[in-house]
Amino acid sequence: MKSEPLNPVQLYLLKMFSYAKDERALEEIRKSLTAYFAQRVERDMDKLWDEGL
Repeated sequence: MKSEPLNPVQLYLLKMFSYAKDERALEEIRKSLTAYFAQRVERDMDKLWDEGL
């Protein structure tokens, strides 16, 4: 399997995770990312609904 180079977002996330020195910090980062992507999905679903798709 060919590996691809990391994109800028992936590199940034790796840098941020390097600051997580304990499980609590890791959990906070995980929750923040989960909330962010949940909001994006909700926004995209609302857009589709408004467009009648």
